[in-house]
Amino acid sequence: MAFIRPLIPNYTKESGSAECKVTVKIECGDDLSKEIWYRSSIGPLSDTCDFIVPACLIPAMSTQSSLKIPGKVSANLMHGVENIQQIFKTWDSRFSILDIQTEGISEKPAESAGKVASFFSGGVDSSYTLLKHLDEIDSVIFVHGFDIPLANEALRAEASKAIRTVAGRLGKELIEVETNLRDFSDLFVKWGSDYHGSALASIALLLSPHFKRIYIPASDTYEDLCPTGSHPLIDPLWSTETVRIIHDGCEADRVGKTALLAKNDLILEHLRVCWENRGGAYNCCECEKCLRTMINLKINGALERSRTFNKPLSLSLVERMKMDRETTKVFVEQNLRAIEKLNNDPALASALRKCLGRHRKKSFGLGHFARRLLQGLGI
Repeated sequence: MAFIRPLIPNYTKESGSAECKVTVKIECGDDLSKEIWYRSSIGPLSDTCDFIVPACLIPAMSTQSSLKIPGKVSANLMHGVENIQQIFKTWDSRFSILDIQTEGISEKPAESAGKVASFFSGGVDSSYTLLKHLDEIDSVIFVHGFDIPLANEALRAEASKAIRTVAGRLGKELIEVETNLRDFSDLFVKWGSDYHGSALASIALLLSPHFKRIYIPASDTYEDLCPTGSHPLIDPLWSTETVRIIHDGCEADRVGKTALLAKNDLILEHLRVCWENRGGAYNCCECEKCLRTMINLKINGALERSRTFNKPLSLSLVERMKMDRETTKVFVEQNLRAIEKLNNDPALASALRKCLGRHRKKSFGLGHFARRLLQGLGI
C-alpha cells in the first residue's frame, strides 16, 4: 500500500428527523477502497475534515502509507497529531512517521454549543466516569459497531434500551451513533492495542458542534498504564480549538470504580461488561471479563443487586480464567489484593491464586510496556 486517501465527505439528513449521516470513501492503495459511514441520532455534524484524521492516521502509520486529507484541518489537531505519531513510533517500530497532506489550516472555528458529554457503554469504566462527573455531563454517547457488531441487532437493541433507561432516569440526553469504522480499521490495526481511542476521537470530532468537552473513560490506572489505543497521553491530543477530549478515570482501579457503582442501583441494574456474549447473553457470567467484574461486585457487596449477572460466581471458572494479556493479569492481581485485605473469602482468594499460578508457569516475561518500548528503540 502506498497511500490512504479519503475523498470528500458526503452528508445527508433523514427527512423529518434529526438523524444525520456522513459517508467517506477511502482509497487504500491502487487495489482497495472502503466506504466508512457514521449515522448520528442528532445533527448537525461537523462539516470540517477533522474527524477523518483520527479515523485514518493509525492505519496509515501501520502500513507506511501517505495520508491526504481532502480539506482544511484544525491547527490544534495537526499539532497534536505530530506528538501522537512520535508516541506511537516510540511504542512500536512498525508505525512510521507521516507527512500528512491537507488543504491548509481551518479558519477560526465556529463556537460549539458548549455542552459536556461522555462516551457510555454501560460498563464499569464508563459508568464510573458518568457518576464521577454526573453534575457536569449533559449527554452520553453510545456507539453501535465497536464492542457489539452491527450485525448483532438483538443485543444492540437490548443494550440501547438499557442505556436509554439509565440516561433518561439520570436526566441525560442520549446520543446514539452507528458506524462501520471498525470494518475499515480491522483491516490494518488491532482494535484494543492500537485504535479504539482514535475511533472514539473521530466520533467526538464529528459531534464537536454540540460539545466543548467529551470524556473518554479510562481502562487502566496510572500505576498500570501501558501502550494502548486509548491512553491519557494520546486522547487529549485529538482535541481541537472547539472541543477538548479528556481521558478520564486513571486514578481508580476496577475495584475502586465498582465501589462507586455499588452506591447506585440504577447502574447496577443495567451494568453490561461482556464482550463474548456467549449464547447471546447480555453478560455471559463465564468469560474472563464477566468473572473479574463479578468479583469486583462481590468485593463491594453488590453482586446480588446487579441483576444483569444472573448466574452464581463459579470458583472453578475463576481458577481457569483465560489470561492472555498483561492487563488482564493486573486486574486479577487487583482483585486478589482486595480479597486478601478483606480477609473474608478464603475460597475466592484461593481460586485467584490458582489462576495466577497457572499463568506464572507460562511467564509473560517482560511487561507489555517494556516489550513495546524496546521494540520501538530497536533493541
